[in-house]
Amino acid sequence: MADGHIVFQGDVRGSPDYFRNMGYKFNRFSNPADVFMRILSVNYPKTEEDESKILKMKESYETNIAPAL
Repeated sequence: MADGHIVFQGDVRGSPDYFRNMGYKFNRFSNPADVFMRILSVNYPKTEEDESKILKMKESYETNIAPAL
């Protein structure tokens, strides 16, 4: 979840690839949980960058994951 919105639902093993396909980077030896915390965190008050990031993740979820549920 990001800002109260579901942005991923599925197998944990597929989650890094899902976020990579949105353009997020995972270093070879990084802990995926740490990367997810950085990706999903939102600053308050929200900036335009935060709003854009949330919208991008919501649209990806609604397009790629929600229809298959």
